Amino acid sequence: MKNYIKLSKSYLNILAVILLVFTTACNTDDAFTYDVPPQEATALINDVSFVVSSESACRTDISISSSEFTNTIYYMFLSADADAPDSQTIFDDGTAVVPVNGAASITSGNLNPSTDYKAYFITLNNDGVRSAKVSEYNYSTPEFALNLSSSYVGTSVFVPNGASQEGYAVNATPVAGMDNTYDLDVSWGDELIGIVCGGCVNPGDFPGPLRFSIDPVTYDITVLSGGEPAGQGYLIDIAYVISGSGTYDICEDVISLDLLDESLFGESITVVLQ
Repeated sequence: MKNYIKLSKSYLNILAVILLVFTTACNTDDAFTYDVPPQEATALINDVSFVVSSESACRTDISISSSEFTNTIYYMFLSADADAPDSQTIFDDGTAVVPVNGAASITSGNLNPSTDYKAYFITLNNDGVRSAKVSEYNYSTPEFALNLSSSYVGTSVFVPNGASQEGYAVNATPVAGMDNTYDLDVSWGDELIGIVCGGCVNPGDFPGPLRFSIDPVTYDITVLSGGEPAGQGYLIDIAYVISGSGTYDICEDVISLDLLDESLFGESITVVLQ
C-alpha cells in the first residue's frame, strides 16, 4: 500500500509539471506573452521624417532611424483626432518593416488629402521583445491638385452583352479657360461600335469623343458633351450623342466612366482609362 501511495504521488508530480509546461506553451505566440504587459525593448525609434512621395501625392515616403538592436518596426497611420493605439494594437494591425542597420525607408499607403494624421511606431528587438513605448509623429497631407496624364490606355464594355475593346489609346487635353475640364479624343474605343454591331461600321467609326469636368473636392466626373455630328465620313452617316458620369481616382490617376450612348444603341457603356 505504501508503494502504491508513493507511486501515486510520483504520477501527481509528473502531471503537475506537464500541466505547467502546457499552460506556459499555450500562453505564448512567437515569443510574445499577451496576458502580461510587454517588456520595454532595447530597440527604440530615434527619428522619423516624412516627404510627399514622388509616386503619388496621396502617399508619403517615410525615413525611420532606430537603434541597432531593432529587428522589426511596426507602424500605422490614424487621423489626428482618433484615439491613440497601444503597443499591442500596432503589433496586431500595423504594417511591418525590417530595417537594415537600424534604418528603414518605406512608402505609406494612400492617405486622404488635406488631413492631419498621427503615425505610430513600435519596435521588436533581436530577442523578439516588443516595446511597450509607442513613438508618435505628426504628418499632414497636402491638398491634392488635379494632374491628369495626357494619355491613357482604355478598356470599354458594352453593358447589354459584354462586348468589349481593350488596350486602345486615349488622349486627354485640358480645355483652355475651363478649370478641371478635359477633352477625350476617344472614350469607348475606336472599334467598340463595330464589335457590337458585328462589323456594320468600319474600324475607327464612332470613337466617342467627349468633354468632361472633375469636381476638385469629390473627384466626381460629369460628362458635359459627347458624340459627333453627321458628316464625319463614317460608313453610316448619322449624328450621335453621349452623356454620362464617373469618378477620378486621384491617387492612381484612373478615370472611370459610366456612359450612355443616346443615339446608336441607346445602351450603357462602361469605360476605364488608366
